Amino acid sequence: MPRHTCDCGARYRFPESSIGKRSKCKQCGAVFTLVDDENGVIPVAEDTGASPDVAPEPGVGPLTTAQGEVFAPAGSPASIHSVGSGAGQIAGDALKPGFSTDVLWTFLFPASPGNLVTFVVIWVVLLIIPFASLGVLAGGLIGVLINGWYAAFRLAVLQSAAAGEHDLPSPAFSRDLVDDLIYPLFQWIGSWVVVYIPACVYLLLACLGGNVDPFDALRMAFGGIERVFHQAGGQPPVFSILVCVGAFLWPMIVLCIALGGFQTVYRLDLIVSTIIRTFPVYILTVLLMFGAAFLQRTLMVSAAGVSMRLVISVGVTVYFDIVLMRLIGLYYHHFKDRFAWSWG
Repeated sequence: MPRHTCDCGARYRFPESSIGKRSKCKQCGAVFTLVDDENGVIPVAEDTGASPDVAPEPGVGPLTTAQGEVFAPAGSPASIHSVGSGAGQIAGDALKPGFSTDVLWTFLFPASPGNLVTFVVIWVVLLIIPFASLGVLAGGLIGVLINGWYAAFRLAVLQSAAAGEHDLPSPAFSRDLVDDLIYPLFQWIGSWVVVYIPACVYLLLACLGGNVDPFDALRMAFGGIERVFHQAGGQPPVFSILVCVGAFLWPMIVLCIALGGFQTVYRLDLIVSTIIRTFPVYILTVLLMFGAAFLQRTLMVSAAGVSMRLVISVGVTVYFDIVLMRLIGLYYHHFKDRFAWSWG
């Protein structure tokens, strides 16, 4: 996703559709034209004469990431002031595809040539991991880097969908090892750790009380939601309930972490309030997530042959990961006016 740095040092991240538009710096108030600093000079629109005194709408603000960058959704009045504001902008918003249309297009994303190329690139790169694992040290390092790169891509897919983008972000190979590889991997793993903490605490207490064997506890902890569904009778009921609740909350947790950083997950009151305000569509998002996971497992098991099963399983995983991240981002994009808070 393109980035731009203001003269005051504030860094902004914005969708490609906003290149050439005028924006007001949240930190110093300066008005500048959005260009992509990373990819060199890009032709931009003429100066629109946007006044630095233009104030954002009350309660609406750009999304601030954990690295201090501002994620500006396309058309957000708090960050982007485009030439087509006013009546033209309102007409454009009225013609914007609805949630159901965007969901349908999400499942058909490979129909776009650009998205298909991105999908194939991700698919091929992830096939390196099983072969890289043949080496011990070097293979482990390559696996960590690729997983970090893939985590960054998945979070970028969520962010671009949250901004209303229809095209997938480019899978860039960054030279910033910490910010663009290690930290996204930490965010991705952290999102699952956060939702499974209550279940893990219960297992720890059960082990200390002698009710659960430590080795069984480890298998249950690492099995997660999949083990609960496939071995429901062999799991402690409380543990199964806590895992299911965690899986139910995960779309909201990963959304918060991707757009607002880890500090946003502490406000459980706001998270619960937002889920209640958007309950029907949130339930739909969760059901689509579980449905995609079930279909993914079905397609992976049906493949014959070890090598072919490996290739197909990786491709199926990438497809449904992209679908899932876009569904979560679209949930925010279309219903952010019902959220109990605003980032930034």
